[in-house]
Amino acid sequence: LLSKNGKIHRPDRVVVHSNFDASLLDYKTGQEEMKHFQQIKKYEQLLLKLGYKKINKYLVYLSTGKIKKLL
Repeated sequence: LLSKNGKIHRPDRVVVHSNFDASLLDYKTGQEEMKHFQQIKKYEQLLLKLGYKKINKYLVYLSTGKIKKLL
């Protein structure tokens, strides 16, 4: 994803369900950190600017198998 200022952002996975609906998944190792939530929020903002209306967001922690669905 390319932001307005030209910075490139690379989410781990974006699944497009329709023209207005997508899921965003980001895979992490180690413990949960606030920066993980901030990072996925940034990805969401970029997808919203591209015209998506509904974005399901998930953080997947590989070391624990925990999947967090974010609101």
